[in-house]
Amino acid sequence: MGEDWACSVQYAFFSNKVGYVRDLHYNYLRHQGSSSNSDDIEDIFKRHQRFVDNFGVVNSFMKQYDKDGLDHDDVVFRCLNLRFQLLPYMDNPECIKLWRETFPEYNREIFMHNGIRLKDKLIFLMVNMGVYPFIKRLTKKKS
Repeated sequence: MGEDWACSVQYAFFSNKVGYVRDLHYNYLRHQGSSSNSDDIEDIFKRHQRFVDNFGVVNSFMKQYDKDGLDHDDVVFRCLNLRFQLLPYMDNPECIKLWRETFPEYNREIFMHNGIRLKDKLIFLMVNMGVYPFIKRLTKKKS
C-alpha cells in the first residue's frame, strides 16, 4: 500500500513539469484471492507494514532533498488515514495494539488539527481510550 504515492513523489520531484488531469485514466485490478482483498489478520498486518514502510521511503526521500521533509499537514492526515484503515478490525486486540503503536508521536497533532472532522477526532479518541470496540458493538444495527 502506498507504492504509487512513494513513486509519484519521487517522479514529481525530478520532473521539469507536472500536469493534472481531472478524468480517471487508470483502473486498479486485483485478484480476489490476493492479500489486498483479504481480511486475514496476518494480511492486514502486512498491508499496514507496507504502508508504514512506504511512508518512511517518502519521508526519507524528502529529507534527503529538502530539509523539512514531508509537509506537516500531509503527515498528520496520512497517519490518521493509516490508522483508520484498521477500524473494521478493532474487535481484535492485536489491531488495537497496532493502532496505538503506529506513529504515537502524532497523537496530539491528530487530535488538535483543525482540518480533521470532529467525528474522526472522537473515533480517534475512543480507540485510544480502548472504548471504541465496545461502543461499536453497542451501536451496531441489529438485522
